[in-house]
Amino acid sequence: MSVVRAHVGEPIINSRMTTIVDTKIIDDFLTEDEVAALNAEFANTEKQRPILAYNHKGDLYTKTFGLSKFDPWYVNIIRPKLDLHFGKELEIFDPHILNSHYPYGMHTDGLNSGSDNVVRYASWTFVIPLDNYDSYTILFNEYDTTTKLVDQYVKNNPTAKIQNQLSSEFLEKHLSHEDPQLMKYFSLEKMYKWKKCSCFAASRYKFHGSDFYLKNGVTMKRGIIMWGTLPIA
Repeated sequence: MSVVRAHVGEPIINSRMTTIVDTKIIDDFLTEDEVAALNAEFANTEKQRPILAYNHKGDLYTKTFGLSKFDPWYVNIIRPKLDLHFGKELEIFDPHILNSHYPYGMHTDGLNSGSDNVVRYASWTFVIPLDNYDSYTILFNEYDTTTKLVDQYVKNNPTAKIQNQLSSEFLEKHLSHEDPQLMKYFSLEKMYKWKKCSCFAASRYKFHGSDFYLKNGVTMKRGIIMWGTLPIA
């Protein structure tokens, strides 16, 4: 596994070096039959009471259902794939089904969820769509180890600098729900199309978020979200 380690002037965690794992997009992570098996199993899971979140306008933001790593979806389908593509040392935390009803803003996932930065560090955020959607997860090159929030990154990070890489046309098409003044500080790494059978894995420390998929006629997208850790060498 290739990693990038922070140098002088870049973020440090607990006086240890920050590890940024490589981004991976695996188009054939699952087969059609495996996705069908997951959806069949999750039909029962989604009969349970979900965790609901609402945006500042009171509109439904997300509906999530917790998942157990002891159930067949993980033991028989997902874990063998993770072992193959990411190694047996990978440990998964907080797996859940996400029903996204309003686009996620930019954020990081590096804090908590199994990462103590003493024994284990935050590795990948995983996105596994359960169908095809005309929507993207947008990943940026910039990262932070101390906050999930874009405005705090810009305010507190002395290494943050204006990139001016994202055009006004790009922002209007894909990120009209974001503050364009804050977007000046970010540069695009990848756009991941939500495609059934695929898997997106990116460093939990990197800023990422959803495009404004409502403009594409998408009213909800649904997938498995998980966070991983790896042992500190």
